Amino acid sequence: MVTGANSGVGFEVAQYLARRGAEVHLVCRSAQRGEEARRAIVAASGNSNVHLLVCDCGLESDVRAAWASFSQGVAAPPHPSPSLALALALALALALALTSS
Repeated sequence: MVTGANSGVGFEVAQYLARRGAEVHLVCRSAQRGEEARRAIVAASGNSNVHLLVCDCGLESDVRAAWASFSQGVAAPPHPSPSLALALALALALALALTSS
């Protein structure tokens, strides 16, 4: 799971992981830019196992919605790994901390 994956370092990390054969989940605020990045990564890597989650990690509601989609297999396999679950839990904790201050 890579946040900010539609450009910059996030894009490069996601593309690197895809080229290595990993299942990659792009977390992007913009559906359009995220889908463009997803297509570019699939084309460059030949790995079709690249998924998009639209989420602003600074918004608790977005993080909760992304987790719901991810954990129910909408953007991922039906049983997410503990490390990916931890990544979304940390994003949720950060969102809660930012919105409560």
